[in-house]
Amino acid sequence: MYASLNIIKYQINNKLLIIITPIFKAGNTRKAQNYRPISVLPPFLKLLERLLYDTIYAFLQQN
Repeated sequence: MYASLNIIKYQINNKLLIIITPIFKAGNTRKAQNYRPISVLPPFLKLLERLLYDTIYAFLQQN
């Protein structure tokens, strides 16, 4: 049985937050392991992701 390789859209209160699309890497196209997920984020979430990364990275550098 093959895993689903569909485009996934996450929504909260009818607002689109993220789109995840499977991108083929190599090998057999029928195996889910040969795909990698690519997420498309809105600019606000990209900014939030970067701020969170910077905060966690600074914390780990200090401790």
